[in-house]
Amino acid sequence: MEEIKCEYKLIEFYANWCASCHILEITTASIEKKNENLNIQRIDIDSHPGLALQFGVRSIPALTLLRGETEIWRHSGLISEPELVSVLARHLDNK
Repeated sequence: MEEIKCEYKLIEFYANWCASCHILEITTASIEKKNENLNIQRIDIDSHPGLALQFGVRSIPALTLLRGETEIWRHSGLISEPELVSVLARHLDNK
């Protein structure tokens, strides 16, 4: 089976005990359904503390947008769906 490659990856750092993270998950799931060229990966910081450290995550929820391997945007805390859609549109349209 051929792997589908997404140019953009949004990494969502979360923890199961984090209420704000559950709210953000609803937002990112909705956005993922509407953007086929965006891959969203959810990383549990309790299960993968090394990745959180590697990306410099100090608070959750946290989002990191990558184009290829290059970080192009970062956000900590909750963000509304319209605001996140606006940020993604700016970056995904500026290839």
